[in-house]
Amino acid sequence: MEYIDHYDILIISCFFGIGCDIFYQAPTSKNCVFFSNNLNIKDEIISKGWKFEFVNFESINDQITGSLQSKYIKFLKFLEDFDKYRKFKHILYFDHKFQVYDEHIDKIINILYENSNNPKIVIREHENISRKTIWDEVNESSFQDRYKRNMDKTIDLINNQIKNNLLVENIKLCNTGLIFYNNYDEIIPMLNDIYDTGTKQQQPQCQILWAIYSYKYLHLIKTVRFIDINPLWDNMLYYNPRLLIK
Repeated sequence: MEYIDHYDILIISCFFGIGCDIFYQAPTSKNCVFFSNNLNIKDEIISKGWKFEFVNFESINDQITGSLQSKYIKFLKFLEDFDKYRKFKHILYFDHKFQVYDEHIDKIINILYENSNNPKIVIREHENISRKTIWDEVNESSFQDRYKRNMDKTIDLINNQIKNNLLVENIKLCNTGLIFYNNYDEIIPMLNDIYDTGTKQQQPQCQILWAIYSYKYLHLIKTVRFIDINPLWDNMLYYNPRLLIK
């Protein structure tokens, strides 16, 4: 496998909407880009070592809208409009609530070196390993209004995919808060399906959509334990550490 230096990696994060006041330091001194439609946070983002990129999306105080807008960055749709970043063949995305350091990037690079099949994606398994099927994720998501609002459409999609042998119920669930893309052209169709379906259904629960559309790409995806790459995040105390079994 080719040698990957930190400076070969485009590191991206984002926030869309209003009302967030927690932003972490950029993990490295180069190629860290933060996307947002909120110019009020620009100075703080720059002070944390990020390059700020403005995205001309409507900025409103609505969880569904902001969450869906963030998928434009998470699933690399932004490359269609910000083509200056296409030169990067390695992209690390993480949610703005994560505090990522050099050590986490080193772990990802080491995972790539240890896998001779050259995965196109490195992603962590779900933080709650008690969830064994896609229906477990659906049921848990129903406790959050922004997810359950359009869940009927998502359930119809799941059933249709299973019926047509395009999905199995016990598909491995992943946490999409941190994703490493490695020479990613081959998996762009999967990312487009996730983004387009989420937008069409107004469904921001992308971990369910990831499970649906990743099924036929599993040979290109390396899934690691959640605790193998475990940066601090502001929801960490919500989870029972006994669920994070080594």
